[in-house]
Amino acid sequence: MLVSNNFAEIKSNVFKRYSKANVHSLVYLDSVERFHILAFILFVLAQNILEAEGPWFESFLSNALVVYLCEVMIDVIKHSFIAKFNDIKPIAFSEFLEDLCKQTLNIQTENEKKNLTFVPLAPACVVIRVLSPVYSAYLPYGPCLWRLFCMFVLFVPTFLMLASLKMMIGMGLQKHARCEGLITFTRIFSPEAACDVIEAEMHSHVFYEAEPDIWMVMVVEKSKESEAIWRIDALQRVLKEVHSLFVMFHGSVRTLVDKEPTGGFVRSHLYYFIMDYLSDFFIGKKLQFPNFCNSLKERGTVQRLTVGREAAIDVQSLVRVLESCAGNSKCYSLTMFQDLLVSTTLSPDDTVNVYSYAVLRLTPQALSYGLHNLTVILLIPVSSVLNGVQGIAMVKQQILENASLKMFKVEEKLSRGWGGENAYHVSGYRYLLVDSDRYISRASPPGKVTTLTKDSLIALSKLREEVDSEKIRANSDGLGYEKDLEVCIRAKNSAWLIARLTRGKELYMVLEKANETLLYASDAVEKFSDRYCNGAFSLE
Repeated sequence: MLVSNNFAEIKSNVFKRYSKANVHSLVYLDSVERFHILAFILFVLAQNILEAEGPWFESFLSNALVVYLCEVMIDVIKHSFIAKFNDIKPIAFSEFLEDLCKQTLNIQTENEKKNLTFVPLAPACVVIRVLSPVYSAYLPYGPCLWRLFCMFVLFVPTFLMLASLKMMIGMGLQKHARCEGLITFTRIFSPEAACDVIEAEMHSHVFYEAEPDIWMVMVVEKSKESEAIWRIDALQRVLKEVHSLFVMFHGSVRTLVDKEPTGGFVRSHLYYFIMDYLSDFFIGKKLQFPNFCNSLKERGTVQRLTVGREAAIDVQSLVRVLESCAGNSKCYSLTMFQDLLVSTTLSPDDTVNVYSYAVLRLTPQALSYGLHNLTVILLIPVSSVLNGVQGIAMVKQQILENASLKMFKVEEKLSRGWGGENAYHVSGYRYLLVDSDRYISRASPPGKVTTLTKDSLIALSKLREEVDSEKIRANSDGLGYEKDLEVCIRAKNSAWLIARLTRGKELYMVLEKANETLLYASDAVEKFSDRYCNGAFSLE
């Protein structure tokens, strides 16, 4: 009877037109049907316990598995045909599963109309009716109160077991729907290269493989507001930055997991670290990730201060003095003026990490007092410090005695040559320069970028999205940064949007008050390249 019903179900459903909402309801109906089959199997088990005279468990288990697996297989085939015929993406089923998990955990869902229609009263009555003879068969003979107490002892663990099972299934399915299911989906449909993003109806799932087989997934809610326009590469750089900072302080995630395979230790550290990191993205009570307004910024790079020859000599002298203060211990230093890098003895990757942390946590508070503009960061390996805390105190004392005057002198000289927050503003241009090989960027001051219209910024964000896609294709073809690229677009508001890539360097530019001809825009880029980039982006 079950087999005939299943084939009739396939025949009546697979070639019909369904909307996504109808498929959502159909998934829930199939879930209820599978639960009813499990309840029927439980009833059969109860009858076998009461009436069986010989070995019965093996045959019962095999028959029950055949019935349930056939039902699951029929549902998989049916939904595969429905999804294919109605052009529904597989990720939609992960969304259905996520909504179902939220209902299981009593979490309010986005679409309250799509709730699992399941009336538990009738199955509950049947369960009580079927299990009562089983319990009565094992109740001891005695006074009525004693029998009632034994019934209470049997029913309470049964209720607690079912309630705990409900919560465990919901929590496990939610984790599977959000993480394991998505990552497995990306590996099936993108086996050669890691999948960057999966677009769903209400969310964008952004992927970043932080370490081999360790993924970070950012689920961003979509909105009709223009502030919800973002670049996938910018969101991936947020994930990359938080992972790099975490590794800098706590070590790699893989190492922590190997130390404690249960993952409790690394999970607690990651939670508090990421929540602290995300606090910088809150504007009031709203979490604001990098959007189109940040199109002329590049996360994961440092911005350097241009210094003269005399100032550069003084900075190098300060670095040597700082290294001498550490004695025989290894010493690395990073010097900043305002939020700009002056010098570093770290590797490029470590420089980016320390610089990012300094801009996030150190320099804002230090600069808020308005007393000094110079920030010096020393990094000394703990293994090379003698006498522990006492050795650190001695290094501090050496710096105060030997390097403090040098610091004041360097700060004074840099302040005299500093042109203020608009030092790197170029009249008529709004630009972003990126040197990907050296992790260095330079951009128009934020105050000048805000003068651009929203249409220009949105168009620039879309242009950068296309450039990111082209870079991914070039890397997959093995060309890397050898491929030159130039894109010029005339926006709806008559602004020129320009992108030029050559030999690992990138230039993005917005010209709002420009002539209508493409030749004018090209000449403007040539002038900028010759004057400020040593001709790196010139076409000649």
